[in-house]
Amino acid sequence: MSISGALLGPYLDNYHSKFNVLQYHHPVQGPLDLTTALWTPPLFAVAGALIGYLYTIGDDLAEKKAGVTPPPTPTWPFTITSISFFTFQYWLSGFLSSSGVDSSSIFATMSLMALLGFAVFDRTLVGFLTSLATAIGGPLIEIFLLSTFHDYNYNLPDFGDIPAWIIPVYFLGGPANGNLARSGLNYLKGLDESTKVCPACQNSRVSPCTNCDALGYYESYGRSVKCNCCKGSGQIVCRECFESLGIENTPEAVREFMSSRPD
Repeated sequence: MSISGALLGPYLDNYHSKFNVLQYHHPVQGPLDLTTALWTPPLFAVAGALIGYLYTIGDDLAEKKAGVTPPPTPTWPFTITSISFFTFQYWLSGFLSSSGVDSSSIFATMSLMALLGFAVFDRTLVGFLTSLATAIGGPLIEIFLLSTFHDYNYNLPDFGDIPAWIIPVYFLGGPANGNLARSGLNYLKGLDESTKVCPACQNSRVSPCTNCDALGYYESYGRSVKCNCCKGSGQIVCRECFESLGIENTPEAVREFMSSRPD
């Protein structure tokens, strides 16, 4: 999250530089016509890491403490689309400001985009609270930086040396960073699971059927009967692997799963 924030953040901020929304007093030039300040990448890195942490820890606490069903893990195309929508909002805010659109109209447009983006790309309580915290904390940090270090300035501020429309822009940064954090965490969990070795079955995912002593059949009234637990295979799903395979640890669930296996 820190790396993505440090890489993407300055280029988002660059829209505001190019559209003359803000000016750095000690600018530095970067690749792809980037105009930024030395402290901008680390600041975006911290912001990205913090928002991502709030999302992931919030999801975990909501599930464990409140019994809230965790949100579905966003797919990578979904995550990239949410980041792209946020990027478009950032660009549009600078474009509208440089085109002479009044601040209240830009604020209304950015607010609608923020609400639409949240409705499409998030819709979770954790996401709303994190985005709200971002919309409050981000502008306050900017007001502090502007009043303390005087290293940049907005050309058309509304209050506290910042434009009002920057607030909903910060809000939409929540879902964009949150989806990236959720997708990234799910990917890392997948890597972790792929390296684990089950001590019971050595990742074969099966163990001897205890109903038929791994024979696949048993004797009943002098004749051999196909075992209905393992479907004659002599093997059942490893109980140690139930959770990773998403199978409920009950005889009925095992029987249903084994019945779906081919002979």
